[in-house]
Amino acid sequence: MNEVYDVSSHIKTITSTTNRKAYATVLHSSEDYACDGLTLAQSLVKMGTKHDLILLLDTSISAPKRKALARVGWKLRFIKRTRNPRAKMNTYNEYNYSKLRLWQLTDYDQIIFVTSIFSSVCPTYRLRVGLNLDG
Repeated sequence: MNEVYDVSSHIKTITSTTNRKAYATVLHSSEDYACDGLTLAQSLVKMGTKHDLILLLDTSISAPKRKALARVGWKLRFIKRTRNPRAKMNTYNEYNYSKLRLWQLTDYDQIIFVTSIFSSVCPTYRLRVGLNLDG
């Protein structure tokens, strides 16, 4: 019963063979930022990343938008939104605790979270980019 088994040699072997990294973002509650998600993926691919692109999203994002997001490189993973208990109903931050779902990406050794909300920073962003999500 007092016997100690050293598993460090086994753990080292397992972890040394896995080094999966991914860029991840979250899209929920509204399709308004789907265009931003498209641009983010295109930018990461153009930058030459070899890491996976993971998009956590909920069912409020329509099938045509999901298809467009997958086409530019996102691996789609559906989540259940997580409500911020301190947020007022129907506010922009009502479900911003959904970002905590990133912790569930346990099949990766490293996750780089990148926000995809560009249009709120630059109101004319959507007009300049001219991306068609439904195409």
